[in-house]
Parts: sequence; C-alpha cells; structure tokens
Amino acid sequence: MAALQDARFKSFDKPILVVDRFHYVRHNVWALERVRKRVQKNFQEKDRKSMKKLRYLLHKPHAHLNADETEQLNYFFSLAPDLKKAYIVKETFHKWLKESDQTNAKRNLEHLYKIIEESGLEEYQYMKRTFKNWEKEILNSFLFPYTNGFIEGSNNKIKVMKRMSFGIRNFKRLRNKALCSLI
Repeated sequence: MAALQDARFKSFDKPILVVDRFHYVRHNVWALERVRKRVQKNFQEKDRKSMKKLRYLLHKPHAHLNADETEQLNYFFSLAPDLKKAYIVKETFHKWLKESDQTNAKRNLEHLYKIIEESGLEEYQYMKRTFKNWEKEILNSFLFPYTNGFIEGSNNKIKVMKRMSFGIRNFKRLRNKALCSLI
C-alpha cells in the first residue's frame, strides 16, 4: 500500500485519496461477525443453532426490528453481554454514517472511537486501528460521496458473461454483448 501512496504523490500534484464506503463498512460487519462466532462457541447446541439464525437480526437496523425480533435479540444479549456491546458499537457506527457530514464527521468518529474503547471488544479494536490509519481518507469520503459500486458491478457482470459464454475470442462481439448486457 505504501508503494501506491508514493506513486500517487509522484503522479499528481496534491491528490485527495478517498476510501470507498464499502471498504470501511465491511470492517464493522466483520467485527460483529467475529464477536457473534466467538460468543456462539460458548453456547449449548440448541442456542448455538438459534444464534446462527440471529445473524440477519444483528445486521438489521434497530429501528426496523419488530417486537418479536427485539425480544429474540434481548434474549441472546442476556446470555452474552459481549454480543450486546458489539450491537451497540454497530448501531453507533451506522448512526455515525447516517448523521455525519463533512463538518461533523471527525467529531462523530471520535465518539465512535470512545464507544469502541468502552466496549473493550478486541474484534472492534482492530477496526479502530484500521480507521485511525486511514482516518483522513475515510473522512474524505464525506467530502466526495462517490463510490466505485457501479464500475465494480459492471466489471463483475462482464466477467460472468464471459464465463457463461465459455470465452469470446472476437473482441467486437464481446464489446457488443457487454454493452447490451449493461443497458
């Protein structure tokens, strides 16, 4: 990664590096999953199987949960306090994403760091270190709210098309087929 950063400073006058939101949102998802898997290992078989189904509820925003789902989450939170801490960090993270703009993103990120510290969860400490290392680039994503999602999706669609076609030797045919599939 250092080579990439050296190259951008040599190639451009004053580049502004922006991290795509997808790349730092997934750190939050990964941390929550690691906590869930760690906690799940300590449960009895019945609860462990139920916990695997809980994955969907853990990632669902709290505001979108119905009464039964909230009750199910609270049951597992009573069995595993670390899971509740991880859920609070996850909700704080999403609140930071939703409510932050270029003026208050830094302050809200510091609040997120504080919540992570208070949780004491090692899985989120890794996320915090990563965020601190890339803080400037992450904060720049609030200045430039663009993503590479469309381009990456288009590339994936073309790769799938090529794979399903068992390779296309004629470039013009490949180009025409790709353009038609992206419309």
